[in-house]
Amino acid sequence: MNNTLVLYESNYNTTKKVAQIISFIVGNSKLLDIENSPNSIDKYSNIIIAFPLFGNKTGYKTIRYLEKHNFDFTNKKLIVVCVGISKKDGIQYSTQIQNITKKANIYYHFIHGELVLSKLTEEDKSSIKKISEIINVPFKDMGEFKEAEAVKAAINIKKYIDRPQKTVPKIEMK
Repeated sequence: MNNTLVLYESNYNTTKKVAQIISFIVGNSKLLDIENSPNSIDKYSNIIIAFPLFGNKTGYKTIRYLEKHNFDFTNKKLIVVCVGISKKDGIQYSTQIQNITKKANIYYHFIHGELVLSKLTEEDKSSIKKISEIINVPFKDMGEFKEAEAVKAAINIKKYIDRPQKTVPKIEMK
């Protein structure tokens, strides 16, 4: 059976929205916050992990969860979705997840997120302000989350999931 577990970690609900969209479009899926994630993934064929790119807090709970459980991803499709401002950061954390899971091939997707200062906690605002000063970037609202981009990503993920893992060689098909 081709069923999917969609795990998400979200600080300000943008990644949660993305995970909900993906779960709906992919179908036959279980959507869970990483805090409520299962101790076993055996019954799932596909694992989708979504998290925000958020400075030194990026994917912290997700990475800790994967390290703790040391799941076998051998016969599973693993999809990593990062939501943020910088695609480069997403590739870095996806590589880290790839190393933890020992999965040679993962499907990676980046979705543009947003930084809205008025939504941040004082602690997060202070942290981002310090980072902005260090990397010489203006401390202001950035990015724009577009649901249409999340829908397009979900459709591509669905196509990837529905693609057979093994194909019959052309000679055998003839």
